Amino acid sequence: MGIDLSQGYSDIIRHLGHKIVAVAYGPEPHCNAAIECETCNEVLIDFDNDDRKELKYYDVEVIRNSWRSKVIRVRATSQAEAGVAATAEAGNHDFGGEKDADYDVNNVSEVEGITEEEIP
Repeated sequence: MGIDLSQGYSDIIRHLGHKIVAVAYGPEPHCNAAIECETCNEVLIDFDNDDRKELKYYDVEVIRNSWRSKVIRVRATSQAEAGVAATAEAGNHDFGGEKDADYDVNNVSEVEGITEEEIP
């Protein structure tokens, strides 16, 4: 129902003596925060977190500073973050027996329509 600001006093006074709590929804960073009356099980006021960034999947082609490359799928909020994540992850992949190298990002592309079950 929420608080009708034009009727603010009457909407608030009916919760006098009730248990009022602040709650957050979704994993951190939370997607929504609210003030709720636990007695009435009613949301009094709530706000969405407009700063929360959506995680997307990216395929990142990582070039090992040698002659081999590999595409590594990572989850990030932007292409720049995906590149950083992929170069950090590159050391955990086999590049055909080559040892100890530096890594650069060659290409980043967003993956559309992927589900959690499809992630290796």
